Amino acid sequence: MNVSAYPSDTSVIVGTKFSIVLDITPKPGMHLYAPGADGYRVVSVNIEPQSHVRIEPARYPASEVYHFVPLDERVPVFQRPFTMLIEVVQEATREGRRAFADRDELVIMGTLDCQACDDELCYNPVSVPLSWNVMLAGRLD
Repeated sequence: MNVSAYPSDTSVIVGTKFSIVLDITPKPGMHLYAPGADGYRVVSVNIEPQSHVRIEPARYPASEVYHFVPLDERVPVFQRPFTMLIEVVQEATREGRRAFADRDELVIMGTLDCQACDDELCYNPVSVPLSWNVMLAGRLD
């Protein structure tokens, strides 16, 4: 699997929304489980919480149905390159503006958690550490 992770904006104003973007490409012949694959480890991003930073739930693209013949099971997966988006908002409350007043950068840390499988077996789950740096250009008043 190849992963490219980056913020939609390299510089933001406190109080504005931006996205964390993850472009994910499964290896040929492999798949990652999509939301709705009950009983399987769905590809997900876990962001470390921070005061005055709100993280919205990840947005996934449409998945496709994979038919696992030995169990005659059909589950939603990603087999082709796809993009996940996670919206981030620095709170523009009085407390939020104070918290970011002396900072010139917002660092967001998290992990991409998933388990890749092919037609014969599932590989060990992985948790890939990720971080994003966004410059704080000012604030909304």
